Amino acid sequence: MRYKLPLDRLANQLTPHYLGGRKYILFLQSLIYPLKSLNDKFVRFARERHIEARMTSQIIYFEWFLNQKFEQYFVDKRDRICIKDPETIGVDLYKEFSKHSKPFVVWKNLKEADMTDDPLEKPREFYYCSEEKAIYTTSFVVRVPMIQGISQKEFVYMLSSVINTYNIAGKTYLIKIDIAPNDIPVQSVSLSDKVLTLNIGDTAELSVKILPENATIKTAIWSSSNPSVATVTEGNINAVGAGYAQIAVTVGGKPAVCELIVRAPVEEDQLSV
Repeated sequence: MRYKLPLDRLANQLTPHYLGGRKYILFLQSLIYPLKSLNDKFVRFARERHIEARMTSQIIYFEWFLNQKFEQYFVDKRDRICIKDPETIGVDLYKEFSKHSKPFVVWKNLKEADMTDDPLEKPREFYYCSEEKAIYTTSFVVRVPMIQGISQKEFVYMLSSVINTYNIAGKTYLIKIDIAPNDIPVQSVSLSDKVLTLNIGDTAELSVKILPENATIKTAIWSSSNPSVATVTEGNINAVGAGYAQIAVTVGGKPAVCELIVRAPVEEDQLSV
């Protein structure tokens, strides 16, 4: 994409030859890392806006867009959101202009109906609905695979907000989220280290302990509160800048946090002073 700036390459190319050296290049790259991180965020933002600008309500394209936006919450990344036709909920008989929401008796013999004084059991007008006129509650159904790391209420709110943006006026929908049978929830999550201290350029690995061990959902979602200080991928931490960050992991909705401090390395000439 044209918004991507090759900052690391520019740092190598613009450094004078007499100042060359891996340590000096890494030092310059660490200084421009906040700018690089900001540029990466802008590239992701621009890419999403380009997609949204081209988005339509066509089913195949819209399914792809929803999966791109929400697949981070899927338990199995191979699963996909699907848009299906609604299920019929119509019945052969229904009442018109009903004044009562309670069920009532359908009398076969009207003479028997005269024996009751209950107004809810009095005969009422019916229309016959043929099978060709199936009744639907919604225009379409959005089926979502099992999710993790977020509550269903919050996920439905975010998904509805996106669907409402591109939904055709007058169309209604129903969101159905799959739930695993005999689901064993996660009770607690802990990390191998609660506090870590690293130098810039150091790496570390965190392991996760999940209880109970036979929990159904074991997929871990990692995040860093300050990517300019440290990044994390599948528990592997990379210290990129001096400062403080929280490395968090969420499994089955249960979080755990490691406090991380990254220090700038002390040069030998500073020690001699």
